Amino acid sequence: MRIALARSLFVFVPAWLFVASCSSTTEKSQSLRQVDDLLSHVERMQVEVLVGKEKAHAALDQLTALTAPSFGGDPSAAYGQFVHAIDQSEAQARTVSSNVFPMKEAAESMFQQWTVDLESFGNSRLRARSVMRMEETRTRYQNVLSSATAVRVAYEAFNSDLRDHALFLGHDFNTAAVQSIASDVAAMQEQIGEFDTRIEHCVAASKAYVEAGALHGQIEIAPVDPTVAPQAQATAPKPAQPRKRRMTTLAPAQDPVATTITTAPAPAPAATTGDSTSTPKP
Repeated sequence: MRIALARSLFVFVPAWLFVASCSSTTEKSQSLRQVDDLLSHVERMQVEVLVGKEKAHAALDQLTALTAPSFGGDPSAAYGQFVHAIDQSEAQARTVSSNVFPMKEAAESMFQQWTVDLESFGNSRLRARSVMRMEETRTRYQNVLSSATAVRVAYEAFNSDLRDHALFLGHDFNTAAVQSIASDVAAMQEQIGEFDTRIEHCVAASKAYVEAGALHGQIEIAPVDPTVAPQAQATAPKPAQPRKRRMTTLAPAQDPVATTITTAPAPAPAATTGDSTSTPKP
């Protein structure tokens, strides 16, 4: 009976230790998954705002061509293309907006777990260093969030103005009406310039976050040359560093309907022979 009991304990204890070890490993892996999850959301935000830039410019190009003094296309077809371009831009703005909330959720989960784990440190020096690193990471993330929010607000305002122009022209698309909104169309060019600036800030903040927060080994670091003085290394131009974690870029799908509006076609050049003074063939 004692031998059987001893055998049962011998089997039970290692199994219990194995389960506890797996649980601890799972918790540690979860924290890294949270880090990588937030990195993916930041990368995705960068992609979506760049696609938004393309959609916004495409819609404004349609409006500019539609209201150009030299416009000579089909008014109904051109107006339909303009409205379609606005639809696409508005859809992309909703995509940008829908990516903000999951990014915030991922950040809250990661920083909350990081804060909890700070209480488990036994080494006060490492704990203080982790606190500093966490705050630096939080600052970089806040830059991404604030710049993405600024892009979302500017994008929605820009699309709203585009929609107003479509509404105006939808009821009054004639030469006099087009001339009356010339200054408004010019103001849209300034507005999209400010929008582009906000996108540049968002892209820069996203890149800074990914480059600083990518898991070890995902971004390669250029080796240090021991034969060069540290001061020279600090001032020397840095070579391009290949990255293992690449910033994904999505090219928007080609839309066969939203083609660029063209003005009246220019006459074809006259056919010539080897003699530069020859006249065109009838």
